[in-house]
Amino acid sequence: MRGNPDYWTGQQVTDYERKQCLLVPRKDEMLEAIVALMPFDTQDGISVLDVGAGQGALSARVLEHYPHAQIVLFDASAEMLAVAEKRLAPFAPRVTLVQGSFNDAEWGASLARPVHAVVSSIALHYLDTSLRAAFFHEVYDLLAPGGYFAHGGSFNSEHPAVQATWDRTRLEYTQRQLREQEGRDVPLEKLRENWRRESAKAGIHRLRLNEQR
Repeated sequence: MRGNPDYWTGQQVTDYERKQCLLVPRKDEMLEAIVALMPFDTQDGISVLDVGAGQGALSARVLEHYPHAQIVLFDASAEMLAVAEKRLAPFAPRVTLVQGSFNDAEWGASLARPVHAVVSSIALHYLDTSLRAAFFHEVYDLLAPGGYFAHGGSFNSEHPAVQATWDRTRLEYTQRQLREQEGRDVPLEKLRENWRRESAKAGIHRLRLNEQR
């Protein structure tokens, strides 16, 4: 199963940030953790690759934290990259945009290497199951010795009871956000069905942690 390359266009792009606020608990904390754990001095002129960069939220944090860093945003959606370009305009000399899909077997061939860090957030659940091992090998090959790789995303649990608890917690978070932010009260079952439908349309396939290799 692989992501739908035609999903991130039009209204999906326009609504992206709103939906992230509704669907992803503590997203800002996750992005901050990815950057905070990078093992470099803040004044280092590091090179970073943001895979599945989307609208550039993670890249912005890297560039703010590392004022001499250079970053490449790699994403399959031209529309998402266009939004990222506007967001990162203050950092323009340090930003490169590359359109491409990590579901292409040779996705990393055109990228400059080595890089000091490869990062990703809420993207790799679109990765084709059959390409996962090759993807992580390519990330390793892109990194300089002592390089850093981190990706934040959604994983399934090994334990059905834990998974059920997390699924309900996530849906309750969305329900609460809709009520507080938009004044709408949506039943959990409707939210569950919407989640399943949109996940299928987008081509999302979450694996367990032991399958992330």
